[in-house]
Amino acid sequence: MKKQKVSVVIPAYNAERTILAAIESVLSQSVSPDEVIVVDDGSTDATGTIVKKLTRTEKRLRYVRQKNAGPSAARNRALDIAQGEYIAFCDADDEWRRGKLALQIAFLEEHPDIALLGARAGGGKSGVKNISFRRLLFGNAFVTSSAVIRRSALGALRFGRTQRYS
Repeated sequence: MKKQKVSVVIPAYNAERTILAAIESVLSQSVSPDEVIVVDDGSTDATGTIVKKLTRTEKRLRYVRQKNAGPSAARNRALDIAQGEYIAFCDADDEWRRGKLALQIAFLEEHPDIALLGARAGGGKSGVKNISFRRLLFGNAFVTSSAVIRRSALGALRFGRTQRYS
């Protein structure tokens, strides 16, 4: 598998207890992301201090702070600056299993017709399924921290900006 530029987006709000583990789980992937963008959504705890300290030694890590506007706005802010061909999402209170990113990037490389790859919560049968655009928007089809999407598929899609879909 050739090396692809991967950006990971982590929205964070008052995540001082979980942000370090989330970042470490992302950075320790066997397919290492090229950049990890943490958008601090107006935290009032030590989230920013923890992330800024990590940026001193981890050059792939970028820290952005914004006024509190919610996780969708934080994800959109990160998408505005992300450079990756693939965009992966990890919430600040989640941790990825080792090898998650490698499996997903390899699958997307082998299937150029698939734009978005993710997993549902609660288990169930595995396999590739086509999901309608409407279900993706309104049916909570994926756990956000499982999703990887091709940048080319983002187009006008932006989390939380549903007025563009009508």
